[in-house]
Amino acid sequence: MSARLLAELEALGVRLRADNGRLRVNAAAGALTDDLRARIGEAKPELLTLLAARRAGPEGEYPVSFAQRRLWFLDQLEPGNSAYNLGAVHTIRAAIDTAAMEAAIDDIRQRQPALRTVFRVVDGEPLQVVLPHAPQTLAVVDLSGLDAAQRDDERRRLTREEAAKPFELATGPLFRATLLRLGAEGHELLFTLHHIVCDGWSLGIFLADLHVAYEARAAGRAPAFEPLALYFGEHAARERATLSGATLDTLIGYWRGRLASASPVLELPTDRPRPHQRGFGGAALEFTLPPDVSDALRALARQERATLYMTLLAVFKVLLFRCSGQADIVIGTPVANRHASGAENVIGMFVGTLPIRSDLSPELRFRELLAQIRDNVLDAQAHAALPFEKIVDELQPERNLAWSPVYQVIFTLQNAPLASEFSVTTVATMVDLSLFMWDDPGPLRGTLEYNTALFDASTAERWRDHFVTLAGHAVATPDAAIGRLPMLTATQRTRLLDGQNATTRPYPRDEGLPALFDAVVRRSPHAVAVESTEPDAEAVPIAQLSYADLARASGALERRLREHGVQAGDRVGLYLERSVAAMVALLAIVKTGAAYVPVDSGDPPVRTGQILHDAEVRLVLTQRSLAGRLRDAGFRTLLIEDAWPGVDSDDDTSSPWVPSSALAYVMFTSGTTGSPKGVCVTHRNVARLVCNTDVAQLGPDETLLQLAPLAFDASTFEIWGALLNGGRLVVHPRNVPTAAELAQVLRSHHISTLWLTAGFFHHIVENELPALAGVRQVLAGGDVLSVSHVQRLLDAKTGGVVINGYGPTENTTFTCCHRMAPGDRLADTVPIGRPIANTRVYILDVLGEPVPTGVRG
Repeated sequence: MSARLLAELEALGVRLRADNGRLRVNAAAGALTDDLRARIGEAKPELLTLLAARRAGPEGEYPVSFAQRRLWFLDQLEPGNSAYNLGAVHTIRAAIDTAAMEAAIDDIRQRQPALRTVFRVVDGEPLQVVLPHAPQTLAVVDLSGLDAAQRDDERRRLTREEAAKPFELATGPLFRATLLRLGAEGHELLFTLHHIVCDGWSLGIFLADLHVAYEARAAGRAPAFEPLALYFGEHAARERATLSGATLDTLIGYWRGRLASASPVLELPTDRPRPHQRGFGGAALEFTLPPDVSDALRALARQERATLYMTLLAVFKVLLFRCSGQADIVIGTPVANRHASGAENVIGMFVGTLPIRSDLSPELRFRELLAQIRDNVLDAQAHAALPFEKIVDELQPERNLAWSPVYQVIFTLQNAPLASEFSVTTVATMVDLSLFMWDDPGPLRGTLEYNTALFDASTAERWRDHFVTLAGHAVATPDAAIGRLPMLTATQRTRLLDGQNATTRPYPRDEGLPALFDAVVRRSPHAVAVESTEPDAEAVPIAQLSYADLARASGALERRLREHGVQAGDRVGLYLERSVAAMVALLAIVKTGAAYVPVDSGDPPVRTGQILHDAEVRLVLTQRSLAGRLRDAGFRTLLIEDAWPGVDSDDDTSSPWVPSSALAYVMFTSGTTGSPKGVCVTHRNVARLVCNTDVAQLGPDETLLQLAPLAFDASTFEIWGALLNGGRLVVHPRNVPTAAELAQVLRSHHISTLWLTAGFFHHIVENELPALAGVRQVLAGGDVLSVSHVQRLLDAKTGGVVINGYGPTENTTFTCCHRMAPGDRLADTVPIGRPIANTRVYILDVLGEPVPTGVRG
């Protein structure tokens, strides 16, 4: 246990030295307790032997660094997780002496203790153990006999397979190398290390050592390495020793103040719901910035007294801000952390992560953001001595297995030695999104690495393109507001604004509703137009009207309205319960050229009076059971019972001409955000919704249920969707039927097209799902639809479709629709879909700029 005691002492800052058989102790005041003195005395012979061995080589036990302990802990949670593998490929376009290569790699294993390190538990705590060197055989795979296509496929397969192969931390080895023979194209050396013993800088060190060692072995001699001045185990012991007392308190205080109120997660829009436990599958996209943009970024950095890293980070932050819609953004940025003398040539997990927090706003100028980020980065670097793992331990941020703590996005500008001489193999990722940039001579290179559990390649491609576009505009106009920096090229902008709005299809835009209705009457005069589910409950008890009957009745009532002074352009209040007579009434009103103003009979008198007053109605058409509520309001009224004309006349059924630009109705909003507002809807607006529409299939074979309140715009779809397409309209006169009552109506009247509020839809699915079996089209909306309820109906395989309809009253019932068929599988939300026929939709941010696909508005 002397090695364990030595590691414990080093962690406490106690230094032991062997001096001619004596044990010299150097410790800070108070660090050496009586208990430690006694234990040192008891273990003196073993400690002297161990210290002597350390002078000859690094073999033995060392404490783990804070970062290593976190990786070890994560491996205990999920052993063999390849997310923490670092896989790289070095291309060698020359003949290879395999024996010399094998010997050279063995030389590096012997030189670099990290490549011989394993991790074992002693007294419940992990220690890193450097094993004695033991030669290993280099794996060689010969692909030279394959044709070019097969060779490329096999090379890619082996590369990914090697990078994904798990490591066993307790037994090792934690380093692997495989040589692929590619024939005339040369060779590829695949080398994979676990992140717990290696960082990105270390990959470059491995190649530098490999060049020295192979050149020597190929010449038949041993390599002449410069001696290492530091072992990583010693670095880990020093790290733990120095982080104590006032220094530790100061660092913790800084990071607590900096990060305590930060958002726990950056909510980038995902292509799939975030798993309850994060996945680690990863893929990458490479790209190159244009030469002029690369040069301009470097020039802007010099001009603003910033680094290229800070400038690129500012562009990336703008991208994240615009994609997520979040102003408070924390990203992780790796730092080499190789300040110790001699660390620059040592393979090991030195790298640390700095959380860089920024506060963005749409009107913030890019130049101002760059200055903010410059200060944030410099401040963070001044407090970089506290490892990220210690920050997490101290802050105790909200923990969730679905995302990494503090940050979910990484950015770095690679400046590791020889970084351009190898390519990193991405098969797994520890975060949602990472951007790696390379500052090579000439154009800047980048790799966007993304979590495949969350994002599709197409989404990553869009973000990559947005980053390149943003970079170009940011350096060209650094004083522009970041919310106005274009993310789209001119071609992409045109495609976004016009491509998704290519919804034009013919419809009778120049015909008023009376003329459209008359055309249906001429085609199908004897077809049933409207019927009641409960005629006895109506003010005017009518069971059914044909199209010819409806035309005659509405024409006669139109003349009665004119006798009461109603003229084209007037507004007529419609204060009626749902009924067949109400259908006659609203058709009669639009035939006069006036607009109907529906009022819900369940509204309080104050709202009813306000709506009728604001609409400046000429007359209120109502029924005897409701008229008393208007007695003191001062409005002229006409009772439907008194005005009812009957349907037995032989009058001409044709209607007066009304222009399509005339108002068909004025419907008032709920007023939840203030006073109710009257929305003026024209005849053309209604025709656009229901004539030759792609919202749903409408025609003479459809039977629609009129269930929505007349003052709710879903009634527009129900009523006119039936009457302008020759369908049958079934009116249910009572306000809200029970689930059982609705089920009976659906069956007895053979309803084929049904619109329900989201809440009622959920209720029916839960209680009367079989009743929907005969409904070919179920439309729902007005609120967010439950995925589970929609999926339940789709899985029932009734044969019908479910349509999520979205749109404010101002847009005439529907703006967008999303159709779902049996067999479809839903994600985490029910989409609102795409714009319906003859509708254009623009998704804009707070500054009125178009929001690209895959970006939160």
